[in-house]
Amino acid sequence: MTQFLKPIPVVIDTSSLFPILSRTTPYQKPLPKLWRQRVIQPYATDDTIEELRLILLDRDPPNAQALKIYEPYCALIKEPLQPCLPKCRDETDQIFINLATHVHAQYLIARDKDLRSLNGQTPFQIVTDTQFRKILS
Repeated sequence: MTQFLKPIPVVIDTSSLFPILSRTTPYQKPLPKLWRQRVIQPYATDDTIEELRLILLDRDPPNAQALKIYEPYCALIKEPLQPCLPKCRDETDQIFINLATHVHAQYLIARDKDLRSLNGQTPFQIVTDTQFRKILS
């Protein structure tokens, strides 16, 4: 009998997604491979997708279509998120804490120092994409 493992629920902040999606070969990057293979299940909201879209348009207009590499693999949460603790120093990053709590994520993947400073204060681990790859290996 084959055993199917559930994908690992994750939230990936914009600071981690932008460098991946703004490259010319994002399909070759580790995180896109993981979500395409359903090893991880990224979660997003309309607000987090829109933030990513705006940053891609602003900083990397030729690769603005790269969102197509990410968005189809996300589980999009439509219901309002409840405010959660801990509070992030940067209020614009709080949505990632709230989302990760809401979906019972195992990991919040973030390069953002304000988010990473909260590791150990949440029910999920806050790690960089490099740390996450090491955890999986």
